Amino acid sequence: MARLHPYQVVSLDVAKTTKGCTVLRKILRVDVRDDELGQLAKVLQRPVTRETKRFGTLTLDRRYGSYEGRARWKGRSARLTLEGDEALETAESLFAAQTRWNQKLVERVVEKLLPLKNDRWLEEGERALTRQRFLARLKLQSVSVGEKGAFTFWFHDGGLFWGHAIQVSGSLAKGATDASIVG
Repeated sequence: MARLHPYQVVSLDVAKTTKGCTVLRKILRVDVRDDELGQLAKVLQRPVTRETKRFGTLTLDRRYGSYEGRARWKGRSARLTLEGDEALETAESLFAAQTRWNQKLVERVVEKLLPLKNDRWLEEGERALTRQRFLARLKLQSVSVGEKGAFTFWFHDGGLFWGHAIQVSGSLAKGATDASIVG
């Protein structure tokens, strides 16, 4: 499989199974010259974009089937990922009410992670952090929005948890439901 690359035209020996799957038996040739398939490969490499009023141009990431772009949250730029048909509507709702949603995110991350920082993650000689000092170190990196109103905000921890990412997730219906350190 290391011989195969995206959009490369290849000749393969395949077999269908009784379960409707196809099994690759052998790679016959790589870099096969086929004008029709070569043209199709070129078409598939063109960027697929979606224009939005609030977020501008979003570009399809074919690997994941999601649209990527940039958005401003509370004055800061962050990567925006939309996963699924309902994601744009959810993102519109979140970003239209940033002040309210930001407060919910802040409450959840402080509730879940400030005690963890002060109880178990203080460096030698480091004093316990106040809410303000804790929040001042968080930097929003990206926002992922999915189906059924789901969202995840990803923050750089500013060294609070030795470089781990902080994720705050939830949904439009339930609010910010969880905050955790990951990575």
